[in-house]
Amino acid sequence: MNPSSSSSAELAPRVTYKVSTRGLSADLATVGADESSRDLGPLELAPLAELLSRLARLDPAQMGDHDPHLIITGTRGRFAVRPGRGKLVLRDAAAPHQSYLELNAAEVPAYLDGHDPVTAPSTQESASVVAEPPPARTRHPALAWAAFALAAALVAGSAFWTFREESVDPADYYIALTLPEATALVRKSAGVYTYGSGDDERRIELRADGSASYQEFESGRVLAQQRNGTAAPALRRADRLPVLRVAGLGPIEIRSADSVVFARDTYQRVAETAAPAR
Repeated sequence: MNPSSSSSAELAPRVTYKVSTRGLSADLATVGADESSRDLGPLELAPLAELLSRLARLDPAQMGDHDPHLIITGTRGRFAVRPGRGKLVLRDAAAPHQSYLELNAAEVPAYLDGHDPVTAPSTQESASVVAEPPPARTRHPALAWAAFALAAALVAGSAFWTFREESVDPADYYIALTLPEATALVRKSAGVYTYGSGDDERRIELRADGSASYQEFESGRVLAQQRNGTAAPALRRADRLPVLRVAGLGPIEIRSADSVVFARDTYQRVAETAAPAR
């Protein structure tokens, strides 16, 4: 082996992933609301792969009504990773009501690094595509091309990984408010709400003019991400819960005068600092 190439490999920076838990113990053995968020620090590929494998194997009976998941930051961005049917479901951590991705545990690190996973179609599906068409159809080239396009689309769709662009927050889930009701809800809920602390704090600011912002902070209180939007007040049809639907962010549930729920996490209102006496 060339000594210089060995030296270069040793000097190359190792890929790490910033990982924290939600509703899970550090070893993923315990699930529950009593398990506070834990920063597992930067993990290299091997320990991350083991962690993802454990997460995918979580027993649904063990999870119950809880929402155990990991927050992982890689080259591609920051994602919430949840177990589902023996696989893992990835969502943009700041836009949980947008599209999602299902992957095998072994495929997740590469995706976080910016590589799109590729899953080959099964042998049976491939065989159905290459089978010769019936002779009677060879006289209709337009139909033959249509059949070929349909078969190709079926094969393309057979790959397991895919973004699922479905409406997880449709308008018919909600009841519209009158203008006075909407105005009152926006003004009542105006304030700053936080979740987490230190290097993993997230913040939601709701303003009396209907605008809203979401912020994430990382090590050293560095602003890692910010999203802004306009709130559309409504009542959730299922339980009449007041909700602010923020475009590009998702619904923010107004649970009480001092708390809101976003992406299944409860944010607490921050007390306003009193103005100094004159």
